[in-house]
Amino acid sequence: MRERIAQALDLPATHVNVKAKTAEKLGPVGMGQSIEARAVVLLTQP
Repeated sequence: MRERIAQALDLPATHVNVKAKTAEKLGPVGMGQSIEARAVVLLTQP
């Protein structure tokens, strides 16, 4: 996943981080009834 994101963004893989965690059985996500995705991006200007 990390490699593909880096390739799509034309970045080295060392500049991409992917993190996953469970919902600790809370709400529909934790009960396996739905999925959730979040993205955080840090942009800097050279």
